[in-house]
Amino acid sequence: MKAKDMFLPASDDNAGVDGLAVGTWWGGPGLFVDFTKQSTREHWKQYIKDALLRYGCRSLWNDNCEYDSMVDKDAKVYFEGKGSTIGTMKPVMSNLMCQLSNEAIEEYDPNCRPFSVCRSGHAGIQRYAQVWAGDNLTHWDTLKYNIATILGMALCGVSNHGCDIGGFFGPAPEAELFVRWVQNGIFQPRFSIHSTNTDNTVTEPWMFSDKKQYIRDAINFRYKLSPLLYSLMVRAHESGLPIWQPTFAVFQNDPATYDEGVDFMFGDSLLVANVGKGPDRAPCLPAQDRERKRALLQLLHPRGVRSRPDDRGTGRYFQHPAVCAQRCYPAHERQPPAQPDDRKDH
Repeated sequence: MKAKDMFLPASDDNAGVDGLAVGTWWGGPGLFVDFTKQSTREHWKQYIKDALLRYGCRSLWNDNCEYDSMVDKDAKVYFEGKGSTIGTMKPVMSNLMCQLSNEAIEEYDPNCRPFSVCRSGHAGIQRYAQVWAGDNLTHWDTLKYNIATILGMALCGVSNHGCDIGGFFGPAPEAELFVRWVQNGIFQPRFSIHSTNTDNTVTEPWMFSDKKQYIRDAINFRYKLSPLLYSLMVRAHESGLPIWQPTFAVFQNDPATYDEGVDFMFGDSLLVANVGKGPDRAPCLPAQDRERKRALLQLLHPRGVRSRPDDRGTGRYFQHPAVCAQRCYPAHERQPPAQPDDRKDH
């Protein structure tokens, strides 16, 4: 790759390594590819074809492509012959990397629809890849804040998004935190249980034997939602409308939704009421038919949306409201009990 002049040169006042800009990673110093040069892009696609696609791979995971670890922010960037610095151009690098992944797959196998995943991205990354929010901490607060992250990204046009379920970094999640995280995560476009725990454990669906059924039920419900998720993904691709929507986006005339940051809409017709740590709470129901919806929720959850195992000592976890609605209706009648408005997902 050095011989092909694929790496970023160091700035004039920084020696670098052999004149090349250097960044640091857990494996030691590293060099960075300059994707703003046409010859480099062609070489990179060929590497993908030779090292991955010829062995059957058709989906690529692009990682560590933020270019944030570069000490020399004035490292030179080719920028199609115009010249620039990595400090200015680093946002476009991950987008270009994912664009090249897709192009390589399409060139190698024209009948294949490429699928790329990326940890970073600039405006427009939704054209090329699914993304996630990096290394999140295993904590109840993270579960709450990740909801805001996904909603914010969706409002910015990046709907194919998610966060590591159960947390990526930190100790293993406690049982209830993991159950609640999975029950939330099944609605995330990117659903991935992924970790590097500091206590030498691995976060897996079966890590709590007495809670496996709750995890299984949630994941099975995600499979039932697959047609809806697919339709919402097509809608996001064609129109930019979010998959996850803040309640105020769907019920814009309801002031009660303006400060709601925990519950959200999955598409236009499914309200997801999340359960976090803390006292019992009632989800924020839209004003339209609010009393009817409250009556339905009372039917599904006579004691409210629980944030703890029930206090009868059984250790039973109450199901997510959406899961309950799914399970309370016979298969031949399994339609949402009340539509928020007349809009439908296609």
